Amino acid sequence: MSGTVKSTGYGLFAAGAVLTTAYFWGAYLQGNAAFSDVLNPLTMKNYVALAPLAPGAFLIWLGNLMAARHR
Repeated sequence: MSGTVKSTGYGLFAAGAVLTTAYFWGAYLQGNAAFSDVLNPLTMKNYVALAPLAPGAFLIWLGNLMAARHR
């Protein structure tokens, strides 16, 4: 069961990484001002842009937790 949860998590994490990469690539194509705004750690939209990674990371963590409790 934990293997299924982890493999689903890896798939969701990869899909989230593609979306995040597309966001950063789009900001890069808009110019230096937009790209420097994306790299600013004080703006909230940068953390929202990383939100697609959260479901995959959660399922990977949950799969590891389930595997550790099973032993």
